[in-house]
Amino acid sequence: MYHVMINRIQLIGGKPKESVLTEYDIDDEQYTIDYFVKPYINERNIYISGALVPFKEINLFKVCTSEQKSDLLYIAYDRKHTIPGVVMPMYKHGLFSDNEYFIDVTRKLLIENNFYE
Repeated sequence: MYHVMINRIQLIGGKPKESVLTEYDIDDEQYTIDYFVKPYINERNIYISGALVPFKEINLFKVCTSEQKSDLLYIAYDRKHTIPGVVMPMYKHGLFSDNEYFIDVTRKLLIENNFYE
């Protein structure tokens, strides 16, 4: 499974607004390359989570893989990071920063698609 995350920074009313947009459980590497990696390499807009994100608003672009679907992994991630008696928000996109659940393949895909040439 492939998973894509974009951290977007927009100027709204003259103030920066940050948002995290994700797409999970993509089972096709070529789809991931065609609709996320290549537009990023070519500095084009990317459509993700119902939003068309201009390249200039992309602050972070990350592609990860996993053997299991993200919902199953998120249950384990939530259990691992929840502290009994403490209420704190837990977000599914936290999986992107924990290499126990997701493997970052961003650089590999960028290299394979000539980003550094």
